[in-house]
Amino acid sequence: MTAWGVIEHVAYDGQGNVSRALSRAGLPSVTLRPFLGDELPPVADLSGLIVLGGPSGSADDDLPEHLPRERCLIAGAVERRLPVLGVCFGAQLVAVALGGRVTKDGPAELGMGSARLTPAGRSDPVLGSGDDVVDVLHWHRHGYTLPPGAVRLASSGRGVEQAFRLDENVYGVQFHVEINDQLAGVIADQLPDGALEPATVTRASRWGNGVLDRFLALG
Repeated sequence: MTAWGVIEHVAYDGQGNVSRALSRAGLPSVTLRPFLGDELPPVADLSGLIVLGGPSGSADDDLPEHLPRERCLIAGAVERRLPVLGVCFGAQLVAVALGGRVTKDGPAELGMGSARLTPAGRSDPVLGSGDDVVDVLHWHRHGYTLPPGAVRLASSGRGVEQAFRLDENVYGVQFHVEINDQLAGVIADQLPDGALEPATVTRASRWGNGVLDRFLALG
């Protein structure tokens, strides 16, 4: 039986809304931690792929060795037309795997903030929202350029790429749709004081849950 693969990159972080959305959808999943030595499965064993964030290195690095393997798995999943979602560092990995590049000269964005949906983003079946601007958790220093053929779905006020779609089933989001109240408590000491304003976390979590539910329905 195939399962959804969820790739994690740090020990202290968790899947937050991702694991809850998978449970709601009744989808079997396997957690993969290649930074701890987990082997990545053959793409034929997957029914979908979610690649989460991480603070170390750059998505175009060839070391540590698991990063080229992750990009290869992403490219294979896209070739098989599986649903693929990259979150933050994961979005950068997806972009690089599909022909984009990492950008290192943009502003760091840390804490609760917002992303502005483009017209394509507002009408997108996964990210689409009644609002032009949505509350999100930013936590990144690097960014990405759009891979060839990708559609821009969101950006931030600083001109930073925030979300894209390739075809109908591949998404990258620079922000953290997995954030919820519980996860905010886990990661609070990793961010500046006051970065996780509770009411904004709640709004971001509510919207992120909808995004994840709609994305998983693509499978």
